[in-house]
Amino acid sequence: MILTDIAKILKKNEYEEVKLFDLIEVMRDTFRTISSLAIEKRGGFTLQVPGFGSFRIHHNQPRIGFNPKTREKINIPEKDVMKYRMSSKLKAALSQKPGRKSK
Repeated sequence: MILTDIAKILKKNEYEEVKLFDLIEVMRDTFRTISSLAIEKRGGFTLQVPGFGSFRIHHNQPRIGFNPKTREKINIPEKDVMKYRMSSKLKAALSQKPGRKSK
């Protein structure tokens, strides 16, 4: 799903009066801001979205891996990665079978 698809859903459901282009621009600006904050803060960055989940920066230590085809050992450098943890509400909603009502 791309930003245009999300904007179309928003326009159809809740933001009928807002131009599609404006919705896309707001979403782009929001994601650019979040990315800038994550890069700036590195290890101390956490973004929590109620009802959706949380994102955080995790530091992976350097390690030794191997090429699965040749079994040759390779050095994997350290790096920062983004981790996502799903909220319990979203997890419960996704684990329900279609047609069942939530409690």
